[in-house]
Amino acid sequence: MLGMVALVFTVPVILGVVNRHGYPANSAYEHQTAWTACQAAVRAHLKAPATARFTGPRVSPGAGEDETQIIAAAVDAQNSGGALFHTQFVCEVSLVGADWMAYVTFVK
Repeated sequence: MLGMVALVFTVPVILGVVNRHGYPANSAYEHQTAWTACQAAVRAHLKAPATARFTGPRVSPGAGEDETQIIAAAVDAQNSGGALFHTQFVCEVSLVGADWMAYVTFVK
């Protein structure tokens, strides 16, 4: 299990930042969490965000609710051709004021 956690959090570093995107989380959500900010950031890059089905998340150990968190997960969604695809990603999510800021790295 520890090896899997290490793999999930180190593979993007070893492979380099493939597609790093910053996305300011929308402050309209009163009870937004780091995970919902991460999902919103990922959906912003999908061709068909309504089809998104998320699996995970795995949150970095020891992260408090108001600290920077590293979240590894995956999403299944349709591309522009209508085919379903599976993409793994890692989010670095930080609390900035009252809003969460999510940076997404897509791992291909």
